[in-house]
Amino acid sequence: AADVFNHGSEIVEDMPIDFLVDGEVVESSTISIAPQQTASARFPYEAIEEGLHEASVKIRGDSLQDDNKAYLPFRVVESIAALGVSEGENQFGFNPTYFTELALNPFREGSENEDAVYKFQNTHISELAGEDLTQYEFICIAGVSAISSVEASILEEYVQAGGGILMFLGKDTDVPTYNQNLYRGGKGLFAWELNVDPINKASDQDSMRMSAFNFSHPLWNGLLDHQNDYLKNVKIYSTFSFKKGSEERAVPLANLISGGEEDTGTDQNDHPIIVDFSFGRGHCVVVCTSSDLSMNDFISHPVFVGFANQAVKYTKSFRDGDNVILSGRNAVRFVSLQSSQANFVCTSPSGESTVIPVDSAELKMELPELREAGFYNLVNQNDSSDSALIGVNVAQREGNVLSLESDAIASLFPDSKLNIIDANADDEAAGGLGGGGAEISSLLLLLVVLCWIGENYLAHRISKR
Repeated sequence: AADVFNHGSEIVEDMPIDFLVDGEVVESSTISIAPQQTASARFPYEAIEEGLHEASVKIRGDSLQDDNKAYLPFRVVESIAALGVSEGENQFGFNPTYFTELALNPFREGSENEDAVYKFQNTHISELAGEDLTQYEFICIAGVSAISSVEASILEEYVQAGGGILMFLGKDTDVPTYNQNLYRGGKGLFAWELNVDPINKASDQDSMRMSAFNFSHPLWNGLLDHQNDYLKNVKIYSTFSFKKGSEERAVPLANLISGGEEDTGTDQNDHPIIVDFSFGRGHCVVVCTSSDLSMNDFISHPVFVGFANQAVKYTKSFRDGDNVILSGRNAVRFVSLQSSQANFVCTSPSGESTVIPVDSAELKMELPELREAGFYNLVNQNDSSDSALIGVNVAQREGNVLSLESDAIASLFPDSKLNIIDANADDEAAGGLGGGGAEISSLLLLLVVLCWIGENYLAHRISKR
């Protein structure tokens, strides 16, 4: 999907847009955009070949070429390793992580189906210490009554390094133990403390619902918005909630509201029940109610499928570091322990190569300012199969330059030593090129006079002959 912004003062009719993969045009479309507005174009594409690929979108016929193209690198894989952590089968006879697995792999056999992308390995919480978590793209934890300090430390280390966790609580959650080991006074995975007592509906006639919050959050992208809050269709029978505090590491994504169409949700900020916690490079998304039917009917709604997919895509996106940045910015890529002793060769879109060392202590490499728009290729000097792509795009504020006055341009780039001269500049502004504007004008006038005299003198000599 591509968002195109019209910086001009007139409507753009039927602007052609090309969608390219690995330099080849896959599909083209047209859009119309009102002045100072954004329009979106969507292109369906099914990846076939494994490995790194380059996707780009290009608009045609625009006067400023540098911002006519946007770049997105992506990797095609055969499967994604996932770890499900629980306490075994629940009262309904299935593992609490099963429906998350089913939402990601819509087959009766789940991960066992040959077409399944997400390959789940399930383990009991007591066996977590025996797992090598680095091999998993993300972890789903569901229905675990208590997490020990050792297990919490293992999970912290995983998330600290960029791992992602999607966690559902259960009706037997031991809140004091969770707070002691996962909250740890705000220093653990949870930046907020869980309320000790669950919130239960008053009677069979009453119902509780949840309402989405912070619609600009990546987890809700393409799933929910202010007009379509499908979470309100989910009935909550029982749920825990967090004590809302500082949002430095916490982003509330859904809040508890009472049932009834007339409800205004004025009390919703008091009961966050879906929260995104950042910890180090990674994230842990916590749902305070269950992933089975014991506390709600969440899994019976189609929105659960979208939620599971979006939550997994979001939480597993922080492992490797930047893969899309704006031109002129520094990029950071994180590497595995096996690659920490190697150097990487970084090749720019124009073909210039630079050797980038790895900080073996931080397991990362820092790339200096990447100024060329396009794809930068990173390859391990010791193992060519260990590679990455970084897409560099032009910032929208740079694409806005053509339609701006000089004062507006200067305000957009306050840290740059720009000397801006426009058609209406006065003598003082025009002389900004080292203060020599007037002298250059006089010199040019003198050259014109000399040329005129020379031409007339030559004409006179020729006529005498």
